[in-house]
Amino acid sequence: MSSFTHYIETSPDVEIAVTVHYDYSPAERMTWNHPGCSDSVDVYQIDTRGQDVVITDDERERIAEIALENAREKIAEERDTVDDFRVQEARERMVERRI
Repeated sequence: MSSFTHYIETSPDVEIAVTVHYDYSPAERMTWNHPGCSDSVDVYQIDTRGQDVVITDDERERIAEIALENAREKIAEERDTVDDFRVQEARERMVERRI
């Protein structure tokens, strides 16, 4: 379960901040027994200050696309953090061997 804040324009001069709650499902590879699938999100709640927000289907689709981008960015950041940690560990091992 993840969430992020998004701003919806209600009129030309007014935007409201909503919290988008979603679940992310990673992509699955195709196997002999399974056709595989691409990654996806399920937006299960959109609210502002605890009150559900009613939006159009088009806006919900747009928010789902943003949620998918958000999930992919989080995964990329986590991957970068792990990569940085591995590089640091390798450097420390090299220093230890020289001592």
